[in-house]
Amino acid sequence: MNIATDPIRREILIDRFIANRPAPMRHAVASLAAGLEYQLRTVTLHQFEALVYLNPDGLLTRDFARAMDITEGSTSVVALRLGRHGLADRRADYLDPGMIRLVPTDLAHMLFGRTHAFAQTLVGERLAALTDAQLVNALDVMEQLSDDP
Repeated sequence: MNIATDPIRREILIDRFIANRPAPMRHAVASLAAGLEYQLRTVTLHQFEALVYLNPDGLLTRDFARAMDITEGSTSVVALRLGRHGLADRRADYLDPGMIRLVPTDLAHMLFGRTHAFAQTLVGERLAALTDAQLVNALDVMEQLSDDP
């Protein structure tokens, strides 16, 4: 029974829930992965995860390496693969032209929009049994548990 009254508030709550990736959502994540695989075809989930770190404005290669927990050398390999798929460009940083920034392309932004809508629908269906108050309480606990000590 869904007694949510404000669709915009509900969308924000679902986004918070997606960001926390709780264990009970394993099934939803598996379904999302299958949906992404179909939509993205040749882009692996690992490459899509890399794109998530770049959204919306891109990152310096060293910051990207840190976010992905990979070496800066591996960043070049990931950047080449993303570039081959038309999903990211290497550009000189706007603050320091000597630094390289990986930036998502228009295609990447379009894919983010599609997959976000897919995730909203899928997770929204799974959470329909909860009231907004229950979801807020669950999110508060998950966010508190996921905070860095």
